[in-house]
Amino acid sequence: MLDEADFRARYDKDDALGVLAGQPEQLRHEFARPEGLGGRKVANIVMAGMGGSALGGELARNWLGDRLAVPLELVRDYTLPAYAGPETLVVCVSYSGGSEETLAAYAEARKRKAQVVVMASGGKLLEAARADGVPGYELPSEVQGRYGVLYGLRAWAQLLETVAGLEGLVDELEEASGWVRGEVAAWLGEVPAETNEAKQIATELLGHGVVVYGGLILPAITLKWKLDLNENAKNVAFWNNLPEMNHNEFSGWGHPRRPGLKVVELISSLDHSQVQKRFEAMNSLLSSRFAPIEVRVQGETKLRQMLWAYMLGSMTSAYLGMLNQVEIGTLPLVGKLKERLT
Repeated sequence: MLDEADFRARYDKDDALGVLAGQPEQLRHEFARPEGLGGRKVANIVMAGMGGSALGGELARNWLGDRLAVPLELVRDYTLPAYAGPETLVVCVSYSGGSEETLAAYAEARKRKAQVVVMASGGKLLEAARADGVPGYELPSEVQGRYGVLYGLRAWAQLLETVAGLEGLVDELEEASGWVRGEVAAWLGEVPAETNEAKQIATELLGHGVVVYGGLILPAITLKWKLDLNENAKNVAFWNNLPEMNHNEFSGWGHPRRPGLKVVELISSLDHSQVQKRFEAMNSLLSSRFAPIEVRVQGETKLRQMLWAYMLGSMTSAYLGMLNQVEIGTLPLVGKLKERLT
């Protein structure tokens, strides 16, 4: 069914699949350099954001955590850590500009005289930043926030080049963007299922809850797979990373009844050798519980592997949504929840 254009269009009225396939182009977006950045000591960086808005920071930390000279903490809350003060750079991110948690964190950061920068496509957050003279990156508004994560990653690259002295990040992103666009071509709708890995994985997942496991090279991507399966496919999904999973969740698979879940493993050649060994040992010990879908992540660098696995997850989740016969581009339950909270 996934090879039939009419079937795909039935559950993708807004061409979300096309938007997803075009995400690598977001990494080439040129943001205007905000005035007022740099020049002050930055002892630590705190990102305040929720949901998909926070994912650009997640990806940046995953990519650059071992290259940053200062700690980067992600806060999904109304409040900031106690240490946040004048030497803290607080990055407030809300794609819509209306997330109440992020607006509260912005106000608190201003009160504590922290250094602040915002990332938003508009809304109250961008309005407040302009009124207060706070530097900001204006995110493109033509896509939903959950489909604009790579715009956020590009903004983070430009920001960290300025405030953290990490040169060449934008060039790295643009090079990796060109490479991954070629990889995505193998997963497009017109590519038949017999050679389309994204369609094949989606077909295997149909009718099951999903658990996604990865190693410490790709923690943000493991999370992103879970979120895409939730939002695009309207599918229950969970995630965890090795080796932590082996210290607790692993035992849960010892229940004598099979839980009916499908397992996807994102296996990176860059993972610690012991993590790779853990995948092999775990799969052998749990062979009576599940037969994992092993995704061998492609790419010679961490950034390439991140983007490759990110895009495969995006495309797989869209195809699973079509097989689940749900509209992949809308979030009706979220809308209903927001109505009840107002």
